Amino acid sequence: MLANDLVIEDNNPDKKGVFRPGPINLPRDPKVSFFSFLYKGLLDGLKPSVGFDKKTENKVNNAVTKVGNLLDKFSKFKADRKQKREERKKEKEAKKAAKEQEQKDNTSSQEQKGN
Repeated sequence: MLANDLVIEDNNPDKKGVFRPGPINLPRDPKVSFFSFLYKGLLDGLKPSVGFDKKTENKVNNAVTKVGNLLDKFSKFKADRKQKREERKKEKEAKKAAKEQEQKDNTSSQEQKGN
Protein backbone atom coordinates (compact mmCIF):
# COMPACT_ATOMS: atom_id res chain seq x y z
CA MET A 1 0.00 0.00 0.00
CA LEU A 2 2.74 2.47 0.94
CA ALA A 3 4.76 1.46 -2.11
CA ASN A 4 1.79 2.04 -4.39
CA ASP A 5 1.18 5.51 -2.94
CA LEU A 6 4.76 6.72 -2.77
CA VAL A 7 6.79 4.82 -5.30
CA ILE A 8 5.14 2.90 -8.09
CA GLU A 9 3.83 4.88 -11.02
CA ASP A 10 1.33 3.04 -13.18
CA ASN A 11 1.92 5.12 -16.31
CA ASN A 12 4.55 2.88 -17.90
CA PRO A 13 3.98 2.90 -20.82
CA ASP A 14 2.41 6.35 -20.91
CA LYS A 15 -0.72 7.29 -22.89
CA LYS A 16 1.34 7.60 -26.08
CA GLY A 17 2.71 4.10 -25.63
CA VAL A 18 6.25 5.23 -24.81
CA PHE A 19 8.01 3.09 -22.23
CA ARG A 20 10.03 4.62 -19.42
CA PRO A 21 13.52 3.16 -19.80
CA GLY A 22 15.36 1.54 -16.95
CA PRO A 23 19.04 1.89 -17.80
CA ILE A 24 21.45 -0.37 -15.97
CA ASN A 25 24.90 0.97 -15.19
CA LEU A 26 26.46 -1.44 -12.74
CA PRO A 27 30.09 -2.58 -12.75
CA ARG A 28 30.62 -6.26 -11.93
CA ASP A 29 32.63 -6.94 -8.79
CA PRO A 30 34.52 -10.21 -9.39
CA LYS A 31 34.42 -11.01 -5.64
CA VAL A 32 30.61 -11.05 -5.59
CA SER A 33 28.52 -13.93 -6.92
CA PHE A 34 26.86 -13.81 -10.32
CA PHE A 35 23.39 -14.03 -8.75
CA SER A 36 24.09 -11.03 -6.55
CA PHE A 37 25.17 -9.11 -9.64
CA LEU A 38 22.05 -10.26 -11.49
CA TYR A 39 19.80 -9.15 -8.61
CA LYS A 40 21.49 -5.77 -8.29
CA GLY A 41 21.30 -5.27 -12.06
CA LEU A 42 17.58 -6.07 -12.13
CA LEU A 43 16.94 -3.77 -9.21
CA ASP A 44 18.98 -1.00 -10.82
CA GLY A 45 16.88 -1.31 -13.99
CA LEU A 46 13.50 -1.69 -12.29
CA LYS A 47 13.76 1.37 -10.06
CA PRO A 48 13.55 4.00 -12.82
CA SER A 49 11.07 1.87 -14.74
CA VAL A 50 8.48 2.10 -11.93
CA GLY A 51 9.25 5.73 -11.15
CA PHE A 52 11.63 5.27 -8.22
CA ASP A 53 14.02 8.19 -8.73
CA LYS A 54 16.19 10.10 -6.23
CA LYS A 55 13.30 12.38 -5.23
CA THR A 56 11.05 9.40 -4.51
CA GLU A 57 13.88 7.61 -2.73
CA ASN A 58 14.33 10.61 -0.43
CA LYS A 59 10.56 10.66 0.27
CA VAL A 60 10.59 6.99 1.15
CA ASN A 61 13.69 7.34 3.33
CA ASN A 62 12.09 10.26 5.19
CA ALA A 63 8.90 8.26 5.73
CA VAL A 64 10.90 5.27 7.00
CA THR A 65 12.85 7.54 9.36
CA LYS A 66 9.65 9.09 10.73
CA VAL A 67 8.11 5.66 11.30
CA GLY A 68 11.32 4.46 12.97
CA ASN A 69 11.34 7.49 15.29
CA LEU A 70 7.70 6.92 16.12
CA LEU A 71 8.37 3.27 16.94
CA ASP A 72 11.31 4.27 19.15
CA LYS A 73 9.11 6.75 21.04
CA PHE A 74 6.41 4.11 21.45
CA SER A 75 8.93 1.57 22.77
CA LYS A 76 10.25 4.13 25.26
CA PHE A 77 6.69 4.94 26.34
CA LYS A 78 5.96 1.24 26.89
CA ALA A 79 9.16 0.77 28.91
CA ASP A 80 8.39 3.83 31.06
CA ARG A 81 4.82 2.64 31.62
CA LYS A 82 6.05 -0.81 32.64
CA GLN A 83 8.54 0.70 35.07
CA LYS A 84 5.87 2.92 36.63
CA ARG A 85 3.54 -0.05 37.01
CA GLU A 86 6.27 -2.03 38.78
CA GLU A 87 6.98 0.92 41.10
CA ARG A 88 3.27 1.28 41.96
CA LYS A 89 3.04 -2.47 42.57
CA LYS A 90 6.01 -2.34 44.96
CA GLU A 91 4.53 0.65 46.79
CA LYS A 92 1.19 -1.15 47.10
CA GLU A 93 2.90 -4.29 48.45
CA ALA A 94 4.91 -2.20 50.92
CA LYS A 95 1.74 -0.46 52.16
CA LYS A 96 0.00 -3.82 52.46
CA ALA A 97 2.92 -5.28 54.41
CA ALA A 98 3.04 -2.21 56.68
CA LYS A 99 -0.71 -2.46 57.31
CA GLU A 100 -0.43 -6.19 58.13
CA GLN A 101 2.47 -5.47 60.46
CA GLU A 102 0.46 -2.73 62.16
CA GLN A 103 -2.49 -5.08 62.64
CA LYS A 104 -0.17 -7.74 63.98
CA ASP A 105 1.37 -5.25 66.42
CA ASN A 106 -2.08 -4.07 67.53
CA THR A 107 -3.19 -7.65 68.11
CA SER A 108 -0.09 -8.53 70.13
CA SER A 109 -0.33 -5.34 72.23
CA GLN A 110 -3.99 -6.06 73.00
CA GLU A 111 -3.08 -9.61 74.09
CA GLN A 112 -0.37 -8.22 76.39
CA LYS A 113 -2.82 -5.76 77.93
CA GLY A 114 -5.25 -8.61 78.51
CA ASN A 115 -2.66 -10.60 80.50
